[in-house]
Amino acid sequence: MKPSFNWQRAISQARRFGLAAVGVVAVVGLFPSIGRAFDMTYRGSFYTIDFTKADFSDAVVNYTAVVSGKTFPNEAFSFQVDVKPFFQDYKFSYNNLKLVGGQSLPNSAQYNVVSLGNQASYLWSYSTPVATSPTAGFAESWIRRSHTASGDWSLEFLGGGSTTDTASQIRYDLVVSIVGDWSNQAKTAGILSLFNFNPGYTIVKNFVYDANTNRTHFYAQNDDWDGKSPDLYFGLSNPVEPKPVPEPATMAGAMVVASGLAVFRRRTRSR
Repeated sequence: MKPSFNWQRAISQARRFGLAAVGVVAVVGLFPSIGRAFDMTYRGSFYTIDFTKADFSDAVVNYTAVVSGKTFPNEAFSFQVDVKPFFQDYKFSYNNLKLVGGQSLPNSAQYNVVSLGNQASYLWSYSTPVATSPTAGFAESWIRRSHTASGDWSLEFLGGGSTTDTASQIRYDLVVSIVGDWSNQAKTAGILSLFNFNPGYTIVKNFVYDANTNRTHFYAQNDDWDGKSPDLYFGLSNPVEPKPVPEPATMAGAMVVASGLAVFRRRTRSR
């Protein structure tokens, strides 16, 4: 049975977790019904990919999305968050907004809010375990594993995030952190194959390995985002034996999200 949203629990979590306090987590589609009440100025998508087995059977993606924008005090707006059917550990939090209602649907939730000031932000997150083709794939999870021609397993990722609202001069950040060394695409072990990344983005870190954390980082940004997903699509194969890290999703997720939120806060203060 597919999980569904518990609306009361979502509200409770939103009150419990302040925007700056959410450290872990996990891409979803953003479908806000915005109008004049909310003018989006920033979107961030942050992913961490973790696994310990060479066949990627225990792989998991943790995802966090951050949205901020200009608002008008006491005006109401709503938005809907859709999640993959394999979603786990869903969380939602907000800043400078009042949550006044909404509804839960299979694999989605609608939030009705009222602005409390001239700036507002909200965040949602969740994780998805790996899907295995051919019976499951990107429709169910951000990652899938498939057999290679040699009979081994590969792990593929497809993500980015999008909005159906008109986007103009919006800052967009995409951050992906992968356990292990995937920095050299020519190695016989630890091979990363980049299949697609839409044009228009400045790549700041192009799968750079950090030996101190045993993680490989990808970071791209766009200062004039058009609202479409960058559709970052890559595959991993022949993994180097991963080094176990205590609570990898929590630790790495917290670092990735914290760095992204730090950039967001600096940009907010500079306006």
